[in-house]
Amino acid sequence: MVDHLLNVKGRNEAPKILTDNQYPCDLADALQGPKPMTEIDGKKQSLQIYEIACQNKRGAILRVNSQGKIVDAIDCYQADFERKANKAAPGCQLPLNKHAHKWLDVWIKPLFPTCDVHGVSYIGRAPSKVDIVYEVACKGGLSGGSGFYTLPPPGTTSEQTKPLAYQSCLRAASGSVKCTRTDEKGTINNFKLLADKGSKGCVPSNARFMGGSKDKLYYEILCASNVNFVLVTDDFDQFGSAINCKDAEPYGAKCQYGGIAAANLSTVTDKATNNTAKARLATTNAALQKAGKICTALEVRVIGNDAPTGRDLVEIKCQENPYGLVGYLPTAASTSKADLTDCFTAFLRKLECRFFPVTLQKKRVEDLVAESTAFKADCVVSEIRYVGATADQDLTVEIACENKRGYMAVITPDRRQIAKALPCRLAANRPDWEKCAIVGNGSYTG
Repeated sequence: MVDHLLNVKGRNEAPKILTDNQYPCDLADALQGPKPMTEIDGKKQSLQIYEIACQNKRGAILRVNSQGKIVDAIDCYQADFERKANKAAPGCQLPLNKHAHKWLDVWIKPLFPTCDVHGVSYIGRAPSKVDIVYEVACKGGLSGGSGFYTLPPPGTTSEQTKPLAYQSCLRAASGSVKCTRTDEKGTINNFKLLADKGSKGCVPSNARFMGGSKDKLYYEILCASNVNFVLVTDDFDQFGSAINCKDAEPYGAKCQYGGIAAANLSTVTDKATNNTAKARLATTNAALQKAGKICTALEVRVIGNDAPTGRDLVEIKCQENPYGLVGYLPTAASTSKADLTDCFTAFLRKLECRFFPVTLQKKRVEDLVAESTAFKADCVVSEIRYVGATADQDLTVEIACENKRGYMAVITPDRRQIAKALPCRLAANRPDWEKCAIVGNGSYTG
């Protein structure tokens, strides 16, 4: 059980520590821990321990020196790992940090949309000695996802949302490190959608990693129908193409299952179609016009595919506005409707745009604040919390200023102005307004 007094102390002290150290965390809860003597660079010093829980980010154990500097930060998975060897080591106790896998979605979902994380283990530090390797198990991960991920350490401020490295359980099985959270059946099932994309109707009964060359990995797939072929992917197991066994031999990939050659292999080299990049833009623009969207596509990023509806999950860079589109776009054969919104609302889909990233989104909000008479002139935006959007795409945001002024605001669908705004203290008493939730926001007393 969490000690109430230490919980209160943690909540009171952690916000300043996070702010002073520029540690990225939308704080949800905190707990003050012990203050052991620790040897650093040959000198013993007393370090105060805190556990923090962050909204949709990794919970962590912080070690803070007497000057308020964070000396070390480890996440809860590493803390649990270390406690198995040393019962005196600090572990995570806050309820929000128990089985809190949601923060991994931003790394995994763009690559493997059907992966629902249900198990995570800390493996250790990557060769860089900084980045961390985790084993992740996916529930329902028919499009992949179970395996080993190399990610930056907690507290890293980065626009990157793609793992530094990924290795599927099937690929790892050919080496010295094996998955312990995903069994052999689950490992093969991870390739079910990829196998079907390579050879329509293929249900994999066996699969193995064959090896790799520059930017390409090769997997032998044996279907329940005794058809076998070679699946070609990139380093993150994203579909590239499918080739018959005899065509794979020049690449050093020799089949072993002895099945019959497939007759209906997909030679797709794009994630969703066999069009060239130019043709992809043409088909995208046709689909956008059909959906009534004012957007001439300049670039298209295919994030995934929703097989049941026949729609691609895409990000589109538009000529008409810088905010782009993200969401589901029907393929030519689909009868489903498009579901696209601008990048300001990508957070509702647990995605981050790359053509119009969060840094540019923040800059746009800062400009809108400067232009609006609803904000005091001394408000320098320090943090933004995207709350939600209406059916008409009015965007509700919470805005925190460096001087602790705080506001709830509504941005118009065209993102050209702030339609209305209220200080946090006034919004708190208005049932028709969202309440401020950023720690310390609206506490200005000047």
